[in-house]
Amino acid sequence: MSQSRNHVFSDNDQENQHDHYKKHAIQTQETTCKLPSLSKPIEETESNEPNKLHQYLPDYGKYALFRKPFLLKLTFIVILISIANTAQGYITALLNICQMQPAFLHYTGNPTGAVLGAINTAPELGGMITLGLASHLSDTLGRRTPLIIGSVFVLIAVVLQSCAQNYAMFLIGGLFNGFGGSIGQVAATSLVSEVSYPPYRQVMSVICSTSWFMGANLAAWIGYGVKDVTGN
Repeated sequence: MSQSRNHVFSDNDQENQHDHYKKHAIQTQETTCKLPSLSKPIEETESNEPNKLHQYLPDYGKYALFRKPFLLKLTFIVILISIANTAQGYITALLNICQMQPAFLHYTGNPTGAVLGAINTAPELGGMITLGLASHLSDTLGRRTPLIIGSVFVLIAVVLQSCAQNYAMFLIGGLFNGFGGSIGQVAATSLVSEVSYPPYRQVMSVICSTSWFMGANLAAWIGYGVKDVTGN
């Protein structure tokens, strides 16, 4: 009799426990698993909602760049980084302009054909050497170190081509310029996107992307201004 009574009591406890867990699961699902309703379809919400980034930035007012010295300093530094590719555009355009000067052709031994074409393609050949290397350096050493390395190579190229005594020095200077300029360009593009103040990031990226043409235009106008200058 006692065993039967215990058996019945045990079955009732199991049923009560099962009902308790079932009610608790339903209440939990209603309170914690209820999804918020969207007033728009998901596709429209993702594509049409404005950028919420400004909500997480401090409000410095309309002329924040001039009110906060640290923003002005940061923007100035980013602009200097953005024009890292200007030197490469300047040298590339300058090589074409130099070929218009009879004194330059005479000084370099009157090169023609493939020898003359090598002067124009030297920066591009130097840049081809950095395929894969520039991005690897930027990932392993960070952005700043490759930017410094590229700038050093560009400075060496300036010294070689400014003090060139023959065709070979001028050609090697072009190779150094392309090599260093490409390393610096890869690092500068990433660094500008990472450190720019978010509201100015698009402008800084545009300056970085168009800095090559800034250097080329500068070289073109300088070449036009000195086209009648005699001597070497």
